[in-house]
Amino acid sequence: MNLDNQDQSAQQRAKELQMRACLTELGGVGPDRSLASRILDELAARDRDGSVIAARVSTPRWLIAAFVLVGLSVVGGIAYMRTQLDGDIDKGAAHGGNEAPVDSQVPDPDVPDPDVPTPNRPTPNRPNPQDGTQDPKPVTTLICDYTSNCILEVDSEGTTINRWTDLLGIWDASLLPNGHLLLVEFSTSRVTERTKAGKIIWQFKDLKNPYSAQRLGNGNTLIADTFAGRVIEVNAVGKVVWSYGQGIRPFDAEMTDKGTILIADVLKDRVIEVDRDKNIVWEAKSLPNAHDADRLANGNTLVTLRNKGTVLELDSNGEVVWELTGLTSPSDADRLPSGNTLAAENTQVREFTPTKKVVWRTETTWAVEANRGVARFPTATPNKPQEPAKPAPEPTSKPKLPQALYTVIADYSDNRIIEINSEGRETLVLKNIFGAWDVEPLANGNFLIVEFSVSRVREVDRQGKTVWKFENLRNPYCAQRLKNGNTLIANTFHSEVIEVTPAGEIAWRFDDNIRPFDAEITDQDTILIADVLKDRVIEVDRAKNIVWEATNLPNAHDADRLANGNTLVTLRNKGSVVELDPNGKVVWELTGLSSPSDADRLPNGNTLVAENTRVREFDKDKNEVWKKEMTWAVEVNRYVR
Repeated sequence: MNLDNQDQSAQQRAKELQMRACLTELGGVGPDRSLASRILDELAARDRDGSVIAARVSTPRWLIAAFVLVGLSVVGGIAYMRTQLDGDIDKGAAHGGNEAPVDSQVPDPDVPDPDVPTPNRPTPNRPNPQDGTQDPKPVTTLICDYTSNCILEVDSEGTTINRWTDLLGIWDASLLPNGHLLLVEFSTSRVTERTKAGKIIWQFKDLKNPYSAQRLGNGNTLIADTFAGRVIEVNAVGKVVWSYGQGIRPFDAEMTDKGTILIADVLKDRVIEVDRDKNIVWEAKSLPNAHDADRLANGNTLVTLRNKGTVLELDSNGEVVWELTGLTSPSDADRLPSGNTLAAENTQVREFTPTKKVVWRTETTWAVEANRGVARFPTATPNKPQEPAKPAPEPTSKPKLPQALYTVIADYSDNRIIEINSEGRETLVLKNIFGAWDVEPLANGNFLIVEFSVSRVREVDRQGKTVWKFENLRNPYCAQRLKNGNTLIANTFHSEVIEVTPAGEIAWRFDDNIRPFDAEITDQDTILIADVLKDRVIEVDRAKNIVWEATNLPNAHDADRLANGNTLVTLRNKGSVVELDPNGKVVWELTGLSSPSDADRLPNGNTLVAENTRVREFDKDKNEVWKKEMTWAVEVNRYVR
């Protein structure tokens, strides 16, 4: 079936919200090594003129619709939105729409022999070993492939029977009993309910890069509005009736059978359980980068730790009673009624027995969510309407910079570039920079920018007008204008570094088994490359020989050759910046950072770092001397203008 009805507000939403993040992966969300591993190896084909091909499916089955950093991305991979996607929305209240009509229950497909699980066949649901109840047979397995902006429907034999594309930043999908799909589109900051034919019958868009949504028993929808720092409950007409936003960054939120809210909070590396009066009634700490938390039937809690590659089962005291390790950047894990565990990892979805044996597996580009069977409907407790939590006021004091200096920052989450003067005042804001990952001030006063989400590099003037662009790319991370007028580009998810002429011709290429997060030319005309594929930084000459290499640098996002011959390397997952001598020895290290993506050594000897929610400057003794709060800063440059 074709999903010809398009959402007419999508272009505007993309311009305003597309990557308000953050892949941190952001709080630890966002493009990091795992994002690199996951993000957009198979970005859906798009028209080079900037228009997106309308979403289609090849097999006439029930719909799984909707899902670009990342990017982090952070926050990964997102399609370029130029089409209008609101034409199929029924008329209704603001942000809302008509409540879904209740269709007949989706019929269950045949299931394989329950006693013969195989690597290509998911185990059917069996009587729940924890409570003895009989669960419904599985419908199918739904997989959100964030990188490829699509949802996959996988049958009981492990075969992909449907694929719905052009679902921008799809992060969560659940099948509702009426046969509709509840979908979370991170990149366009909305939650939608869609019919089998792709028609949007309900949506809520007053969000900031949400990560999860759950339809409750009372018909309301619980949403982890991640980069707004809140969890909200929204009714059928789009009114927020409950909210919790007390210093959190929720990657997941779900209502328990007791009517409490379980929240995976990456800001404080914890999982909390909150009652309807907003009291924390349970908390488990020291859970870095917790992406998912599910309350199990036995009262324990299943927690997915993405950066650690682990799924934990915690008892009511927070003690680990079961652990699944060795996973590749997992974002979601579900305990099946059979007692097995289904995990959405980087390039695959796998099912494990309680003894941790793999009994089923399917490959993806970047799976962030997997659901099997019929969605659960916990019963919501009655509640009184409450206003959403108000954001904290901005600090009144402004940082002071030395006179005549400017700082330009790529704010990936808010799709913008900002310039700050020596008094800390914003002197320029360029919006609609989709997935802004790199910005370089040029001698002519223009900016060279990298738009990860729409796979292009542009030179723009101070009014944002494009004066040059190159689009034959696959989610690039950085670009540098060379003295000869050419542009060096780390074409990250095409696994190459290229040099492009002003006419758009490729004059040089290095593509020897790399995934470059950063590339820059040195004074010796060699190319310094931060390669996350092999956890290293390499220096390549024009003959494509590796003339220098530093290894054991996990998730290296940035590498700069310093004036003293040393190399400054930013390690995002370790939260550190290291200075290496020519022998690869660490001679200086800055630790305790929050998911840094870029660091520059300034002429005064200080170090300027773009972190998760801020930009900070440190002196040689590692004292913080300047700070600017951001949503998700991924690149920073300071210069004289």
